[in-house]
Amino acid sequence: MVFNIYDFFIKIRQLKTIVLYSIYDIIIRMAGKFIDFVKSLIPLSDEKRKLFFKLTDYIGESEIKEIKKLLKQNKVEIITKTMDISPQILDNRDYLFIENKTTNSILSNKLSELNKIMLDKKIEESYIDFSKNAINVIPKFIAMSINDYDYIKYAITLQLFSTYDEPVHILLIGDKGVGKTNILRSVTNVNHNTIFGPGNGSLGLGFCVTVKGNNVENGLIANADKGICAIEKINLIKPRDQELLFSAMESGYFDYEDKKSKSYKFNARVRLLACLEPKDDRFVGWTLETLKKQIPVNDEILSKFHLIFMIRKNKESNDHQISKNIIFAKHEKIMSADEKFICDFIENSAKINVEIPGEFDSKIVELVTKIKIDEKKYLVNVSPHLILGIKRMLKASARMRLSKKVNEDDYLLVKQIVLKGLKLYD
Repeated sequence: MVFNIYDFFIKIRQLKTIVLYSIYDIIIRMAGKFIDFVKSLIPLSDEKRKLFFKLTDYIGESEIKEIKKLLKQNKVEIITKTMDISPQILDNRDYLFIENKTTNSILSNKLSELNKIMLDKKIEESYIDFSKNAINVIPKFIAMSINDYDYIKYAITLQLFSTYDEPVHILLIGDKGVGKTNILRSVTNVNHNTIFGPGNGSLGLGFCVTVKGNNVENGLIANADKGICAIEKINLIKPRDQELLFSAMESGYFDYEDKKSKSYKFNARVRLLACLEPKDDRFVGWTLETLKKQIPVNDEILSKFHLIFMIRKNKESNDHQISKNIIFAKHEKIMSADEKFICDFIENSAKINVEIPGEFDSKIVELVTKIKIDEKKYLVNVSPHLILGIKRMLKASARMRLSKKVNEDDYLLVKQIVLKGLKLYD
């Protein structure tokens, strides 16, 4: 091999360059660490310190130390973001967010985990804050364009917080054009597991089951399992479907037998929200007996509901304004973030097992006894379903407060709703 002195010097120069760059890189790294060390000795500014101390409520001690160091080194920044929900839901919507000011992907991943932890805890705090005023906020998202029917909206709100194994069933009886359908449809705003449809089924679905050739599939009621089934014109239900519906309301399931005597069992653990109109679309007269004759369903159907509200156009009602409200109602829209927050809040509350303290047993008996005495003044007879409904609504009210125990406020709210429902709503 011929020794090439020129190649030799070239390689020496390349090696020299590599060594110099390595030394340069080491110096730069050491200088960076030294600068980071110096920065770590400098106290945080007042603004940074305030935000930093708020972090201690959300993340662990080891993470706090690391963030403090990164904060002093100007590698991260703590900022305040605002949740997308509206002020109508919550006053305090701000939460902390740690922003990465470097291009380090490992740090980005770590901060993403911490930010998720902090946001989840903020949402938990928000649920607690929201629970203190939920009874006044959620009804505003039910039939938003209709300013009346406060106690109906309160009742439906409690229905949302009843559970599928202890459901509350509500019936609205009212004149045509008073907004019943709007009320039913609007429940989808605050409960994503809501099925809406007419009493005779819809869109190729049967009411309880859907028969397609030899196949028997879910109908409207079975599709609403574990949710709310909002049924318009429940008086249109066929007699056979009535029996299946009663079973679902009582037991949470129904058995169906086809023409070949093959049996099927369908889960239908629903909370029923239904409406119907009088025989001639609008009630005539104001005496109790006259009104009862105009209801197009029998007492057996009425007795299955825990609450029944009558909605009538006032004698002085403005038909034009009512129609205007209903037309507007088709376009009512709530912010998707508000909708999600309320739905998630309701779903979160469903995990709470509520206890009714023994002191309320005598109060419930006293209330029902008083109602029984005045039974002839009411549209429907007082049945055991009323007592059951009161207990379930008490639990629902406590659950809405994220409480495991019913209190006096729950009792007073339910009492007002029940008494209002028994009166002729005019």
